[in-house]
Amino acid sequence: MIGVIIWNYLISIHRDYPSAGAIFSQSMIDIKKESVKAFLDHEKIIFSGGSNIAYGIDCKILFESLGRPVINFGCMVGLGPEIIFENIKPFTRQNDIIIFCWEYETYLFNRTNRNLNYLGMIEGPQSRIKKNFPLYDRTLLRLYFPVNLTRFSVYSLINKNFNPNKIYACGWQFDSLGNVTSNSGNQIPERELLATPLRPLLNKLTIHNDLYKIMRNINSFAKKNNLKLYATWPNTFEHPEYYSNHIVLKNFKTIKTFWRNLKIPLVGEPYDSMYTSEFFYDSCYHLNTKGVQLRTNKLSESISEHL
Repeated sequence: MIGVIIWNYLISIHRDYPSAGAIFSQSMIDIKKESVKAFLDHEKIIFSGGSNIAYGIDCKILFESLGRPVINFGCMVGLGPEIIFENIKPFTRQNDIIIFCWEYETYLFNRTNRNLNYLGMIEGPQSRIKKNFPLYDRTLLRLYFPVNLTRFSVYSLINKNFNPNKIYACGWQFDSLGNVTSNSGNQIPERELLATPLRPLLNKLTIHNDLYKIMRNINSFAKKNNLKLYATWPNTFEHPEYYSNHIVLKNFKTIKTFWRNLKIPLVGEPYDSMYTSEFFYDSCYHLNTKGVQLRTNKLSESISEHL
């Protein structure tokens, strides 16, 4: 009993003094919220997902081509779709369009898979979201919460001269629509991209029931509030292992079935969003400015067909 009390106390400290990763992620979400808040009274398009969006599309180009404001709400892949959408919800209005553009890792998401980014946020700055979870999930999340995150919180509590919010806040540069603006050039060589193919694509994909439940809840909110939902594929490196690989092809089919079961239209094909190494900045999901322009123009054409 004493151990449970101490553990709950440590987690409560983390809510007030969150870990470095949670500070980084929350500061990014706060920036994105300011971008979407500026268009609260406009019918708009919001891209929801991880950093493949932040480093993958130019919403200024899409704004001009699609004729309505477009917001880049690309954050961190480890946050999962639930946290990101819960922060978008207050700024939506009738006839808004939400486009989910997930990294392939997100299709493996479940609440209790011990992802540090997710745990740090759900037992920290985003703890309010957890109140709607089943008791079983809430209990497991507390049990899975990593000790090393509480050490950081205790240190922050004791050391009053330590300002983690200033040190660990997101340093990425964004424009007013949420696009990353610090991705000029090419920092990752092709050999690194070739050496690190995406495991979620090469291994058999099984989508957890948590992801279905989360998306059904989002679907229900969208219907009640007259939002339109779409999905599309993430921009990533055109790795040779993704071609003529029966596991990869089956995974693509699994993803298509997932969105079809949810009755959410899926825009484009997976290979439409794959590019050669010259278009990447510092990872297989992060395009450079040249890649962003190419990706955005192609995406604009695909979205226009659906709108």
